[in-house]
Amino acid sequence: MTAHAGGTRVRGLAAGSSPARRMLVPVIVMALIVVPVGYIVVRAWLGSSAAADAVAAERRGVAYLRPVVPLVAAVSSAQSAAVRFDQIPVEEVRDALADVGAADAEHGARLGSTTRWTALRDRINELVKTSPGGAAAYRAFADVSDLALALIAKVSDSSGLAVGGDPGSHRLARSALQLPLVLIDAGRYTDLVMLSDRAEEDQRARYATQSSVARERLASSAAAADDMLRTALGATGADELDPALIGRADAFRTAAGDVAPVEQLVDAGESPPLPGVVVSGRDQLSKAAVELGQVTLAELDTRLADRQGTVTADLVGVIIAAVLAFGGVLWGLWLLPPAQRDRRSSVVVAEDEDDDASAAAVSEDDDLVLLDARTLLGHGELVRVGRAVQRSRQEPDDAE
Repeated sequence: MTAHAGGTRVRGLAAGSSPARRMLVPVIVMALIVVPVGYIVVRAWLGSSAAADAVAAERRGVAYLRPVVPLVAAVSSAQSAAVRFDQIPVEEVRDALADVGAADAEHGARLGSTTRWTALRDRINELVKTSPGGAAAYRAFADVSDLALALIAKVSDSSGLAVGGDPGSHRLARSALQLPLVLIDAGRYTDLVMLSDRAEEDQRARYATQSSVARERLASSAAAADDMLRTALGATGADELDPALIGRADAFRTAAGDVAPVEQLVDAGESPPLPGVVVSGRDQLSKAAVELGQVTLAELDTRLADRQGTVTADLVGVIIAAVLAFGGVLWGLWLLPPAQRDRRSSVVVAEDEDDDASAAAVSEDDDLVLLDARTLLGHGELVRVGRAVQRSRQEPDDAE
């Protein structure tokens, strides 16, 4: 627009650019930011969520195994009592069954262990009720031991205890999973020694051979549990270890060595072990194994809780990053200048015969000039709001 004759000349204006075109570039820029950032956030979220689910599953496995170890010890004691024709400790077995039942009620559905637990529980209740004795008890309780090991394997596989976590936690879990096998092997070895002592002369040699094999198996399983625990403790700083765990590990190692030393038990010419000594040593080993199992699982749960806290912090960080990223995008969009209104390519001055018009247009060189009313007042001319249009030049006919 140009000033002319005290007014404002309005020339034909080209139309402004389209609002859609003006918004296209910012939208593309925002898309180039949002897509990669969104991809990174989603990947980080999925990874952190998977890690959180894995740690939660491992902690469920630990919570389930805590009462299982005492149950295996109670069943092993019941088996030995039945083999000796002694009274089975029914209350101890039932208390252990109730503890595992509570754990299965809470975690069994997610771990898929209820079927195996039901089979084990029913078989134990059946043996407690029928109370077989002697060699028949040894064979009957062997089924219970197999069912218990199957339940432990199911919990371990479903929770990922045997495969997940850092190396130290992994070996702690493997050591804890080995302890029920130590309890079962100790019970079988003790029972075979007892059966050999009470067997007929023609059967004594067979039981002695079986007890020697069972002792070797016990020594092997106890050594495996001890080696895994040593490695786990070695991978952890001394200031981070629970002193109770170290003490329980030493007690377990000593008890296992008393019952089944690594060197050969019976050399040529040596007399077989005394049943009373073996039973006493087995009781000490069973107590040490249960205590070590509880402390080991508690230490493992502590480490898993720490890892779960780290994973939770990562999830919170991902959420905060996502909120900041997308909030920044929305803020950037909000700060964009608003779209300008489209201008028309020409200005039309309409004449209004009423008294509510406020400007006059004068034609000059085919242009319209808007006269400012204040300009007219400055020259002392009376301006009435209305039509105030005058010709800037005469028509060709008038000029003639």
